[in-house]
Amino acid sequence: MEIIEIGDGNREEWASFVDSRPEAHLYHDYRWKQVLEDSFGHKAHYLMARDNGKTAGILPLVFLNSKIMTPAIISLPFLNYGGILAQDDDIAAALLEKAKEQIGKPGPRILRCVTYQNSQRFL
Repeated sequence: MEIIEIGDGNREEWASFVDSRPEAHLYHDYRWKQVLEDSFGHKAHYLMARDNGKTAGILPLVFLNSKIMTPAIISLPFLNYGGILAQDDDIAAALLEKAKEQIGKPGPRILRCVTYQNSQRFL
């Protein structure tokens, strides 16, 4: 399995995975990336897990840098849904670990992620 950061060239792959998951929300839609970047000026980083060449999970992340709040990585800010979407707990855990790698680097010091809905493991 590999976890990669994706760009606009992977939009269709992202959309196909979201469409295939019954627990997906409209906030998993890739188009939110541009909305959050253009409307609020935040940098979005979208992670994708691939297992045997197929998309196995996604995690949309947005880096918030505010003068009045601690810098943070949030999935997703201003929304109640749209966190980890994965085919199983191991994929979800790998996505979360990749997101945690960003903490402590210059900038974000907090990670906030909407609850992963498939498992009690992450509650």
